[in-house]
Amino acid sequence: MSKTSSLLLFFLLFTAGTASASEAICEIQASGEAMRSMPCDFSAESDGSFSVQSLRKDGPLYDEILVVSLAMTGKNQGQVSAVTKNGINSRWGAVNRCLSDKACWNGEDFRICVRAK
Repeated sequence: MSKTSSLLLFFLLFTAGTASASEAICEIQASGEAMRSMPCDFSAESDGSFSVQSLRKDGPLYDEILVVSLAMTGKNQGQVSAVTKNGINSRWGAVNRCLSDKACWNGEDFRICVRAK
């Protein structure tokens, strides 16, 4: 089993008992780029934390990114990280919930929105 498959399997097993999954529309904007919109699988935790991944099994959400996760750290605050196809866990940084559009979270140089489909 490859390192990427092992990490993805760990992630799926870790969240399988605690998350509820549903299809959604993910919008991700990285520094200076246009907003990208794609269908995604949204898994929510009871504390408001969540993760999104591609609807295609083992396919990237976008570019080299397999999974994007937001871990709640406080009211309307969180930390975002992602796992790449190469198994690299990259920390994107702190986010604050957008108060005018509660589907969105704003980081220093990125924005993530997850909307019900």
